[in-house]
Amino acid sequence: MFGKLKDLAGKAGVQSVVDKMTPLMMEELEKIKSIGPDKINDDAFFKTMISNPAWMLVSSTLGGIDKLYPPLEQKFGGMMLHMRNELVVATATSVSLVEGFQAKLPDVMLEGLKQA
Repeated sequence: MFGKLKDLAGKAGVQSVVDKMTPLMMEELEKIKSIGPDKINDDAFFKTMISNPAWMLVSSTLGGIDKLYPPLEQKFGGMMLHMRNELVVATATSVSLVEGFQAKLPDVMLEGLKQA
């Protein structure tokens, strides 16, 4: 019984964190469109120039809610890479976002956290 309650509380905590992060991540995804297509798929560049600054923004904005889901900091980079892979389209000349990315974002974030 307590295991189920703990699992439900954990899921609620993750969902709460994702809900709070979603508007911030929408802004970050919009910024990604200005990065050159040759750089967007470079994992090292992405981590240094996108994921790390995004984490600083998220952690300072969440006001401690990230403590509800303690592995968030460790899983954040993986979640960002998953978001890039699922929501960003890079061609030889441009970077864009998939159609309807706003609606897909929360689910993609949850899946990214699970996979990380």
